[in-house]
Amino acid sequence: MTALIPIIKKRRPDAKIIFRSHIQSETGFSRTAISNRPVQSDLTDKTSTEQHRTWNYLFDFVKDVDLFLAHPVKFFVPKNVLDNLPVLYMAPSTDPLDGLNKMYGHASLRYYRQYFNALSQSQCGVTIDWDRGYICQIARFDPSKGDYGSAIRANGKASTIYSPHTSSSERSWRRFRTRLSMADPS
Repeated sequence: MTALIPIIKKRRPDAKIIFRSHIQSETGFSRTAISNRPVQSDLTDKTSTEQHRTWNYLFDFVKDVDLFLAHPVKFFVPKNVLDNLPVLYMAPSTDPLDGLNKMYGHASLRYYRQYFNALSQSQCGVTIDWDRGYICQIARFDPSKGDYGSAIRANGKASTIYSPHTSSSERSWRRFRTRLSMADPS
């Protein structure tokens, strides 16, 4: 898609183009240096690397964009971008219109639950009890995505609050104290 940038600029010189960078150069690839992660500038800035050659091939298309949008880690932006383009840092996000956040109907939900349980049963002999409540975090542990430890800490708090070995009144008191501590900014 980056090859379309010069074509768009030629046909519509007034069009504003934002390049969202979420590619990362990595060592260990024999054929290509690009994967679907942020650019690593230490590799793209070193002229002897495959990552440098690959990034500069892409940069020939990207160099005329109006804005380079990168993950909020300066290390992911190559020097030739910092020297030549305006750069904006933004955390990874999902377009609310792309379908990733769509609601499932009951039939779809039932299908995917059965499908998941069949895979889980065949691979590790475990199935999920869908009537039980779960707290689940689905994410890569990636420093550019923010503090992934907060979900782990929240799960730890919830498990102590909702432990089946505590009485109803004790659970209520724990919930109250937790809400109080979460509301306290200090």
